[in-house]
Amino acid sequence: QKMPSKKVIDKSLLYYHISYWILFVGLFTFIWGTYDNDYFRNFMVQVLSLPSRLVLVYITILFLFPLLFNKGKIFLFAVWYILVLIGCTVLIQRPMMMYYIEGRYLSFDSTEFFNLIELTNTMLDINVAAIIPIGGKIAGYWIKSKKKLNELQVINQKLSNYQNQFILFKKGSSKHKLFLKDIQYIESLRNHILVATLEKKHDFYGSITNLESVLKDQPFLRIHRSFIVNTNYIESFNTTNVTIDGHDFPIGRKYKENVLKKLRS
Repeated sequence: QKMPSKKVIDKSLLYYHISYWILFVGLFTFIWGTYDNDYFRNFMVQVLSLPSRLVLVYITILFLFPLLFNKGKIFLFAVWYILVLIGCTVLIQRPMMMYYIEGRYLSFDSTEFFNLIELTNTMLDINVAAIIPIGGKIAGYWIKSKKKLNELQVINQKLSNYQNQFILFKKGSSKHKLFLKDIQYIESLRNHILVATLEKKHDFYGSITNLESVLKDQPFLRIHRSFIVNTNYIESFNTTNVTIDGHDFPIGRKYKENVLKKLRS
């Protein structure tokens, strides 16, 4: 299955952002328009308020989140967000309100640029546009963190099981127990198998195919019709072989695609 191209992804993201702002302007135009039935006036107020809202939202998403929030610097994130909000209020929205919107689309005129009540109302008005994008970002970060935590728990559980699990091998009338963590590789020798551990090599009766199914949920990988290796002991690999304890083991053509995919991941 082909991955979508970067160009397609960028277009999709662009449509998403444009749709959000269109819906935002439309929603608040409708809400305020139902109050005085002057939808055009309210539409113009919302459109002319977009510059400050756009600056706040995209500085927060593109810079504050990756540089501060995603690195756990929550206090600094909050401080910089407030500073950016104040900057957007004083440098963009307040001048727009006083010198263009008021008296033209709103019936009142502010007498003081730095009127505390007006500044507070303006900041709250700008901040409304950022609630959904920032809330979505925070929710996404929380979901991602929770997913990583769950993955780590699964890995830890598998590691715990792996450390304690063993397998029984038949030799004559006896059965021998070997811990999985000690097995470096398994080699098929016709009707018997050679199991190499950290200490020595063991010769047992058995089938490498049967062992492959037994070990499928463990860190063991069939790389050749004659070899299963413990991936924890692989020192290096290339497209033709893997190296364990200084010895090279061939990667069979039948297994090559799957082996390289798993080792590279």
